[in-house]
Amino acid sequence: MAARILDSRDEDASPYFRVIGFRIDEIGVGTSSCSAIPGPWLDELTVAGLPTAVLGFADAALGTSVATVADGKMPVTISLHADFLADQPVGPLSCASSVSHRADGVGLTRGSVEAGGTTVGLVTLRSMFITPRPAGPPSSHGAAGPVERSGTPAAGVLGTALAVACGARIAGGDDRSVKVALVPPPEFGRTYGMVHGGATAAIGTLGIAVARAQSLAAGTRWRHLDARIEFLREIPLGHRVEVRAWARHRGRRLAVFEAEVVDDGGHPLATARETVLIQD
Repeated sequence: MAARILDSRDEDASPYFRVIGFRIDEIGVGTSSCSAIPGPWLDELTVAGLPTAVLGFADAALGTSVATVADGKMPVTISLHADFLADQPVGPLSCASSVSHRADGVGLTRGSVEAGGTTVGLVTLRSMFITPRPAGPPSSHGAAGPVERSGTPAAGVLGTALAVACGARIAGGDDRSVKVALVPPPEFGRTYGMVHGGATAAIGTLGIAVARAQSLAAGTRWRHLDARIEFLREIPLGHRVEVRAWARHRGRRLAVFEAEVVDDGGHPLATARETVLIQD
């Protein structure tokens, strides 16, 4: 391995690794077994209907496997896909993964996320290998305005610790779509002053959760079937972003939600998509 691969026990580990309590239990060439004890706000998001803990942990765990075959480059996530086999858990998670393909500067890593001995998700990470470069200075623009904690269908989402830490606020939308403005907090950081891929997933799914809360009738029971994040550009820490989320489809049994994360100039940074099963 060309570079030391870190977890939350290392002094120079990224802030996001500490947030998810990320640990490497076993590691080989192209393989790893990892575990995590997500922080309280991640469990809070799970209860609020966001797959943040599983997605964020999967990005770190599968990223550990692919980092062992990076050959001096830095693996950057292109996409992360999860198929959920059970309800989203709170508490400790584990993941075994391996690199199934690497060619032409792109790698494919697959794994499974478990909670309490039960497989809760099958995950796939696609990465490309780049030469890293430092981030530019943080933006001077913040997400102005108070967090909306009551009086809206999305109150449970916007009142979570993550939304408060991001200064998240609704910046527009209607009954089928929403715009959420926020600034990724320092806890989302990784190397080179960028937002960690798992935290990018949290940003996208936060917008989707607001759109879902506004789209489905109050009290509707549902569960996640899958989620997918596409990473288009890296997000520098301290820069305001906007999540534009909407209901792509609302059927009797299935609903599909999508989101686009953009910067101040409207340039796309990431996209997110979730499918949920309506159980009522």
